[in-house]
Amino acid sequence: MEVIRDIHARSRQTYGSPRVHAELLLGTGVRVGRKRVGRVMREHGIVSVHCRRRRGCTWSDPHAVPSADLVERHDDDDEREHVAPAAFGQFFVLLDK
Repeated sequence: MEVIRDIHARSRQTYGSPRVHAELLLGTGVRVGRKRVGRVMREHGIVSVHCRRRRGCTWSDPHAVPSADLVERHDDDDEREHVAPAAFGQFFVLLDK
């Protein structure tokens, strides 16, 4: 038990049971089960720091000027409807073969 507390303290209380188990097995050579380490840590109230803040998606600036269209795409609905059936037709022909 003291070895688990020592490993946990040396990790600045960031190691959970999997890392403490690995440290016991590889670092000190103590053979003990992973589930036993977790159970002992739970029974003695030893917990790791696990509250990491999740970052959200990128927020765009509503006042930013959009960059130039270097690909020269067109947003014409007529052109899009004309090109799509031909591309899908070729795709389905390839699947039939």
